[in-house]
Amino acid sequence: MTNYLPIKLSGNVYVADRLVSASGVRVPSAPQTGDLKIWDRADRDKSTGAFATSGYFNASVFDGKKWRNFRLWNLMSDRMFKFQTQDMKFVKLPALIVFLRGKAGRYAVWGHRTYVAQ
Repeated sequence: MTNYLPIKLSGNVYVADRLVSASGVRVPSAPQTGDLKIWDRADRDKSTGAFATSGYFNASVFDGKKWRNFRLWNLMSDRMFKFQTQDMKFVKLPALIVFLRGKAGRYAVWGHRTYVAQ
């Protein structure tokens, strides 16, 4: 069994490759413990199963060895991490990055299959 130790958030926030053009904060080749990485997930149409233009941001925290799931929704309202259109995704991303950088020094602890900020 893996021992999931608390992780102190570094304040460094990066984005997945397909979001780099909107933010310019590519994940470095050697991330630091406590760095966060943001990516986007598209919603699916319930009737057809096709991807929709709406979606939400998700995140991972680096534990010093690998990227682990990190829960965003206990830190902010749905309005901050969900988007209704692809255009809104790129409007909301900069504010999300700034918000998460402001969480530097807080700890994330292992919860149910994910790290959760304290």
